[in-house]
Amino acid sequence: MTLSAILARAALTLVGAAFVSTAAAQTGGADLNLTPKRAVLEGAQRTVTFYVFNQGDAPATYAVGLTDRVMSADGAIAAVDPAAPDATPGFASARPLLAFTPRRFTLAPGQSQAIRVRASAPTEAGAREWRTHMDVTVLPPETAGETIDQAIAGAPQGISVRLNTLFSISVPVVVRAGPRDV
Repeated sequence: MTLSAILARAALTLVGAAFVSTAAAQTGGADLNLTPKRAVLEGAQRTVTFYVFNQGDAPATYAVGLTDRVMSADGAIAAVDPAAPDATPGFASARPLLAFTPRRFTLAPGQSQAIRVRASAPTEAGAREWRTHMDVTVLPPETAGETIDQAIAGAPQGISVRLNTLFSISVPVVVRAGPRDV
């Protein structure tokens, strides 16, 4: 790789980081609070309630979902490929065992919302652990984008780039069944 290519890549990385930090502040991502920070469902405990708080000064819309993730030996967390879940040995997804509500909601400033998660009893015998992550994502306001005509009018002499980022918090949800190893 040439020196100019390296410098161009570094400049793009710095510009991208600036866009991300600016966009997170504009979409209220920094104003999202989620508690608890993890959940372990085992024994008779089959439900957990998470709380989302809008600590910002503007209404915000949130989407809730489940994503399978694993941690590598070096501590990096990566999403499990849904097309090839068997490519991650020893991993068992909790997604089929979990039901949650609501999946999408809007909060006024200072409001909170409870997200209830329920785990169904695993059908397999023996001790086992299933894992997944619950994601809460701040969605950009409907007015955040531009039409193609608005984008062209704003930059008639050149190219214009606008990035809208999605700010998300992810917390682990673990379902355990059977006797635990001591």
